Amino acid sequence: MSQDNPQHETNQSKNLPIFQNIKHPTFSVRTEEEAYEITMSLSNKLTYAFENFSAHYNSSDKTVVYEATKTQQNTYRLLLPLAELLAPVSESAMNETIRFYFTLSWKVDEERFEQDFPLALSLFDQFDAFGLSQTIYRKQVFIPYFTETDEVFSIALNIPVPSSQYFAHHELDIIKLAKTEFAVTGKLALKAFTLNQVGVVLVGKRSGKEYPFSTNHTLEKQEKSTHLNHYQYSFSLNMQTFVRKLLVEKFDDEDFDLYLELYLNGLYSPVSIPLTTQGVTLPKNIYKDLAISYGRTTFIWALKLQGSQQALSFAFTKYKKDIYAYYKEIAPLSLVKSPINQKKNIWVIGEKPMQAKNNGWAFFCYLRENHPDQAVYYVLDIHSPDYEKAYAYDAEHLIEFKSKAYIDTLLAAQVLLFTDSPYDLYPSRSPMQLDFIRAKKVLLQKNVLGLEDVSETLGYSTKNFRTDLVLASSKIEERYLQQTLGYPENSIRLTGLARFDALLSKSSSLEIASNVVICPQEFPIGKYGQKELIGETAVALLTLVQQSEFMDFVDRHYLTPVIALPDAMKDFTGKFQQLNCEVVLQSQMDTLDLLKSSRIFITDQHPLAFDASFIGIPVLFYQPELPFKKNTESAFLRQAYLNELPGEIATSQNSLLYLMQQLAEQDFKQSRKNRQKADALLYYPDTHSSERIFKAVTELL
Repeated sequence: MSQDNPQHETNQSKNLPIFQNIKHPTFSVRTEEEAYEITMSLSNKLTYAFENFSAHYNSSDKTVVYEATKTQQNTYRLLLPLAELLAPVSESAMNETIRFYFTLSWKVDEERFEQDFPLALSLFDQFDAFGLSQTIYRKQVFIPYFTETDEVFSIALNIPVPSSQYFAHHELDIIKLAKTEFAVTGKLALKAFTLNQVGVVLVGKRSGKEYPFSTNHTLEKQEKSTHLNHYQYSFSLNMQTFVRKLLVEKFDDEDFDLYLELYLNGLYSPVSIPLTTQGVTLPKNIYKDLAISYGRTTFIWALKLQGSQQALSFAFTKYKKDIYAYYKEIAPLSLVKSPINQKKNIWVIGEKPMQAKNNGWAFFCYLRENHPDQAVYYVLDIHSPDYEKAYAYDAEHLIEFKSKAYIDTLLAAQVLLFTDSPYDLYPSRSPMQLDFIRAKKVLLQKNVLGLEDVSETLGYSTKNFRTDLVLASSKIEERYLQQTLGYPENSIRLTGLARFDALLSKSSSLEIASNVVICPQEFPIGKYGQKELIGETAVALLTLVQQSEFMDFVDRHYLTPVIALPDAMKDFTGKFQQLNCEVVLQSQMDTLDLLKSSRIFITDQHPLAFDASFIGIPVLFYQPELPFKKNTESAFLRQAYLNELPGEIATSQNSLLYLMQQLAEQDFKQSRKNRQKADALLYYPDTHSSERIFKAVTELL
């Protein structure tokens, strides 16, 4: 091993065009005992000299050069001990990604040129991965992979590698539903690595439970030019058998996402990718409820399609058998009764069936207190942690999800007001069964839009989402709804959100705030591509709060770090508590109490940042650079809100700590500039948002 080379690329500006279309014969990597062996055969079409191999450490931006052994004409071998690969890595930061390069030199008119080339699949005719594997050395985990865009051979040190680094594409060919048998056939292509076995796993979004199933697979072809290995697989699931399992395990309602689990030769852990239906023609019978009954219980299976790729998800909803039979009996009659029902002017409000704490609940309370004659009902599951509170508030206008009263009221409703998706409140919780729900639909929203990309879930042209009216809190958000989400102007009303009435009331003025609140964005549990990001984000926040500078800051200013974790991160609760942080779960927290206690509000892109800024709390957007995180969040924030964000963006611990110190020097007061930005994001800084929503809905009807 030579000394560190501070210049990773040498004479890069002298790159001559003679190399642009040259492909070399072969390249192989294998794992030897406590070492990686790299062998490369170079083309003899041009005259040049091989100089060395090199490894670039991305986090430290350090390059180490290695001498190679010439084994035969134009063939070079590097045996790189894992101890040498570890040597440049600091013991305090053992998470690293390492890319490999080789250097060639040549002469033109006696002038010498030298250039580094990536050890990329695209530069070689053949690649041999036989013997390449993940390995552990001195308790450090080495995972080989090829980068997603330029296919450079790399090693991740103690960092989970996203599935997207290993597969090139995947598609479903056939989807069938015959009685209670669900079957799919699909194709996938892997990049350089070969497949050992493939399975399908169902992952519960609420429970997190995983149910694996075996599949059959065959190798169809291997493309030498692209280094892709093409496979076909088939899978079937007997719904009746699976429902029996849910009954035995005493499941209530649950959504299951479907993933392929690919076990690649050389890797310890499987690679997971979603089963997506994009480009597939779905059979007509798959859009209907499938009812499976045992004893007095009926489970309703319904299909959900998620996101732009239309990923498969199953919704299982548990009913008492007689109640579901009642629904199937009266639902067709509701079409006949529709003109009569419209005269009843029934409003149905809900969030998700297990929740009553956001804008839906706030608007329901407003209506009961200010328009008691309005026929309005709130939908809530009897098992919800909020049910006792809601029952005590107004039992008469609370309808239990999946009860006969719920079915009667929903089918008779003139308007359905919701915060997430209207089908969360449907009998099957699926967007496919729309025929009998004739109510107008109003999106009350969970939060101010714009900090998160919701174009795939709430966009106007999204296949499985429909609304007749959507609310905005500012001209800026109104512009976002039109230009980014595609809503026509006549379907948008500038009202503010229902919870703003309590947020902005004088009785909710700030107490003596003493917390540094860290509130990362919500992550859907089990969502493809999120698992690694969830872990990386949690580790980044753990690293922050255990920094001596951070601990000194909170001690010096008598502050308490409070971590508001999304459910997807709840497994990290103990680790944060060990670092003297208070931990609350976002699904259980009282939003107003959390904000009132905040001296500083730190988030990557949680929409509560807007609420915090509206009541004068300084906001910092912390978006650290993570190894495999696509660098789009900061760009998206700036694109959606240009320079209108009411807070500064920090991309490193040092920059965040610097901004925190600046706030301390200003006595933790919101800057004048950010106050003006916050004001621009709230068109009505008053306590009459619910009143405006009521008028907007009344006009719609």
